[in-house]
Amino acid sequence: MGETCRRRHVNYACDDNYWSALFMSVAASGTRWKVSDAVRQMANRLPEIRLEAIRHFAQCRSDALAHLSLLKGAVNDADQSVRLAAAKTICNLGELTMPAMARMLGHPDKYVRRQAVWGLGKLGERALPVLPDLCKALNDSDTRMATGAAMTIGGMGAEAVEAIPALAKSMRGSNVVLCRIAAKALSMIGMPALPQLLVDLRHPDVFVRGEAAMAIGWLGPAAAEAVPDLKALLSIPSLHQPDDPADGSKSTSTSPENAARAAAAAALGKLGEAATSAIELLQSARYDACPMVSQSSEQSLRMLGGQV
Repeated sequence: MGETCRRRHVNYACDDNYWSALFMSVAASGTRWKVSDAVRQMANRLPEIRLEAIRHFAQCRSDALAHLSLLKGAVNDADQSVRLAAAKTICNLGELTMPAMARMLGHPDKYVRRQAVWGLGKLGERALPVLPDLCKALNDSDTRMATGAAMTIGGMGAEAVEAIPALAKSMRGSNVVLCRIAAKALSMIGMPALPQLLVDLRHPDVFVRGEAAMAIGWLGPAAAEAVPDLKALLSIPSLHQPDDPADGSKSTSTSPENAARAAAAAALGKLGEAATSAIELLQSARYDACPMVSQSSEQSLRMLGGQV
């Protein structure tokens, strides 16, 4: 009888269903696993067991750091839920796992990459050592990944000065969302980005000029030297054409030209006293045929103390 029981114990120990039932019951009871069990079950054939093992590490920072190599391996697990749980656990460990997060930026699974950029974003300027990797991530095919990289870079502030060329390139791209967030990131870097923004304020593409104008507005009064170029941008001809139900034509209010003019008008108001020379131009633009331009001009007039 004793031998039979021993053999059954061996069989149970090798049976995945046995372990599944055992560890799921432990998880359901709220009882903490032993670290030795979590380590052993990281190699379990069943993904739900591997996932439960990772959850143990997610709840115990010291165990996670001690067995970081297991978590790094799990980032390449065949099961996506396991991959993401491992990636999230690593990213929650902070600065100590920054090299691992940097490698995850190039992972084939976009959701793992997103976890990495999110984790680095929480570090702020402490993520500066991986700035080159984040600049590469601006070119990611996944829009959320690329925009996340731009936001993470912007969160470093003036420390991210070396990312200015990469952000400027993204601001000149075809993805409108990324363009806007890259412009915001440039403004978060601050005055070191102004020379590049002034160059882009004269870019042949009026859309790029509009994004640069918006970023300059976010810089505020310190960007006073941009006033002449902002006035020039506001002065380009309006392309506004009201809707014409007779021929089915659409309004051009949101054309790149009018969007850029509106951004220039808004930026002038944010530059303060240095932009008072633009009051007369803003008063004229207040009556522009394009509502977007007229509204921005009126708001800026109020900010500059001009007659409305």
